[in-house]
Amino acid sequence: MEEAPSLSGYVSYIHRHRLLRNSVDDATTFQLFEVTVGGGCIRLCNVYSAPGGLNAATFLAPTIHGIAYIGDFNARHPSIGDLSGTVNRSGTRLLEYIRRNGLTSWDTAGATHARGGTLDHILTCGLVPSQVRCASVPALFSDHIGLSLLYSLPAAPAASAHTRTRIVIPPKYRPTYISYMTTLLPMLDLHCPDKLYSSLVDATHVFYIRYVSRPHIRRRSGAHTLDSRIAQAEGKAMQAGLAFQRQPNPETLHQYQLSRDDLVALQRCVQTDRGKS
Repeated sequence: MEEAPSLSGYVSYIHRHRLLRNSVDDATTFQLFEVTVGGGCIRLCNVYSAPGGLNAATFLAPTIHGIAYIGDFNARHPSIGDLSGTVNRSGTRLLEYIRRNGLTSWDTAGATHARGGTLDHILTCGLVPSQVRCASVPALFSDHIGLSLLYSLPAAPAASAHTRTRIVIPPKYRPTYISYMTTLLPMLDLHCPDKLYSSLVDATHVFYIRYVSRPHIRRRSGAHTLDSRIAQAEGKAMQAGLAFQRQPNPETLHQYQLSRDDLVALQRCVQTDRGKS
């Protein structure tokens, strides 16, 4: 059995939140957060389960609060989106948990793993379906494709004069953001929650300046050429990622990895130029 990684995933928050619970099961790890936005709140359960080791009994059962379970369950079953029809033990357990608790399993648009299986899932309960938007993020980091969950909460009451500045990463930059943050994980202090949180916030600020606002590119002549090449590479990687999800096989995976390597190389050019300026 494979060992669970020291950090199976990460969640970057820009809203007020609190940690409600951590798992104590070695094979099924999760962090349950309650995030408050505007006039409402939602509970998010970030999940990782070792292959064959899913223990759904460790999850906090759904309550009157809306909740979303998202992550790598290592669970395969055609009833929860595996296109190959493969069923494994964790898939059977997860399907039983979904049916017993009346959860909704959202479409991830196909394969989420480099080998072609649908191992990652988004499950919700108590959310307004019309306000939920789920999708895959075609940025292959590690051996999985990222998942995206968007949910609209009620608007907040009239804001006070003093509000906190928040950074919003536009959708077209999110695949790049995931790749960027993933490369930083080995350099972060994972043993101190306060330092980890601060590092993630600082890194998000740096990413926003480097890739979204990009004042350093605007100041240089010829930067538009590199900018357009990055945009083209992002589009190509996205299309290759979608092709792999629809038809997971060695050829589509290879094309996806090549397109992503091209994108990363261009991103490094921007980083190198910034270091010289």
